[in-house]
Amino acid sequence: MPKSNPLPSQELLRALLDYDQETGKLLWKVRTPEMFDGLNRDPVWASAQWNARWAGKPALFKINKGYSGGHLLKQLVLSHRVIWKWMTGDDANI
Repeated sequence: MPKSNPLPSQELLRALLDYDQETGKLLWKVRTPEMFDGLNRDPVWASAQWNARWAGKPALFKINKGYSGGHLLKQLVLSHRVIWKWMTGDDANI
């Protein structure tokens, strides 16, 4: 199996996502205006819009052959890899 691209740091994953160990779900966390600096729009507005639509909602979904995943920072990721790194900080190719 080819090696996957490295995931964002554990620190960044934990800033963006909550992981519910009982359900195995990843949920989007509230994002602060600072997370939207550098965009061509008001960071306070962008943060409010993003949070109203996504905060507290499932982050990744079933995609193929029983796997779940989705896009995180413009990169296609698999949920089990994100959860592993979120938990351990290890970027193992599992």
